[in-house]
Amino acid sequence: MNKKYKDKSVITLADVARHAGVSPTAASFVLSNGPLANKVSAQKRALILKAAQTLAYVPNQVAQALRRQRTETVGIIFPDFYADWAQRVMQGLDSVLDSHGYVPLIARDSWNPQRQHREILSLVGRQVDGLILAAPMAENLPLLRSTQEKGTPVLFFGETPTQNHSFSYVVWNEGQAVKLAAEYLFSLGHRKIWFINPGTVVTEHLSQSRARVTAFEVFARKLKHCTGFMGRIIHVSSGVTIGEKIADMLTAEKEYPPDAILASNDLLGRQIMEALESRGITIPDQIALMGLCDHPISASPSINLSSVHQPLEEMAAAAGEAIVKMIAQPLTARLTLMFDARKLCIRGSTGGAGGSKGSRPHGDSRTIQSGCFSLRDYTGSGRDGKKFNNRS
Repeated sequence: MNKKYKDKSVITLADVARHAGVSPTAASFVLSNGPLANKVSAQKRALILKAAQTLAYVPNQVAQALRRQRTETVGIIFPDFYADWAQRVMQGLDSVLDSHGYVPLIARDSWNPQRQHREILSLVGRQVDGLILAAPMAENLPLLRSTQEKGTPVLFFGETPTQNHSFSYVVWNEGQAVKLAAEYLFSLGHRKIWFINPGTVVTEHLSQSRARVTAFEVFARKLKHCTGFMGRIIHVSSGVTIGEKIADMLTAEKEYPPDAILASNDLLGRQIMEALESRGITIPDQIALMGLCDHPISASPSINLSSVHQPLEEMAAAAGEAIVKMIAQPLTARLTLMFDARKLCIRGSTGGAGGSKGSRPHGDSRTIQSGCFSLRDYTGSGRDGKKFNNRS
């Protein structure tokens, strides 16, 4: 750094202009890298850029935000960072946000409405250009409406509240995923199917969580006259371990144990797998097991869990495109995108060929090889959720 500026704690735009021998306006045009930079000659641009490098100039983001009326930031609130779900979402989001020049500001609410309220206020106070919530809570809908009415677009990702709302969202059709998985287990000959789902005060008020339960209820209701069929929904409350719950339920149902279990997500599925195996129950010979979402680790040989594939990174990228569009066009009509659940990933936990969880088909089922195949391959129908639906 030039000795003249060595003792200065902050190098200003005026310092760069003075060192380059140009006007502050010319320096501003060049260092903002906007279209007005072309009004400055190539020779002066080179002098300005060299001066900025020599003086280690760092642009004042606050001042630039005031001029542009934007901070080039997007606030993202996750319920937690457990099991790398948030990391996978950020991979999809960041690929889009970065290409548009946006920086993500990440917060966590720990499934706590009061903390979520505080994080919303904190991010809005930092003047983020847009806000994404992965688990919006009903208590905070008034604050979110006010936030959006004041010019900060709000997007829900993965979940939406059960109450009627007018917010944009990107979600996965979890009800369809449950239906697809349950019907597949039934097609294998399983007749005593348990659906295990986390049950908390918070998740009861999230639409996709409720859709999972409703879909299994509909599935079971349609088969209530089927000989030998018994469908059960088991809610696992917070604070109760899966092992304890499984042990209690198997003890209570020892005369009519399940021959298949569907877990509402793969993390829960792996916990159920550990609980069953610790009690000497073999998978899938005694109980077939299936999850939802298709976490990458589910395909590992040591786990080999069948699941329904959720295109999480693709969904996150779509959410990134949506929030960028909403920031650029604040009066855009409501954006809604629901990704279909249309791909089964069949592995050893349900008797798929190969893998450490067995390969024996159950009962009179038809043999289906391991691997992932689409709803179209399975039922002859299906579609991809590929484009936004604009709803006023």
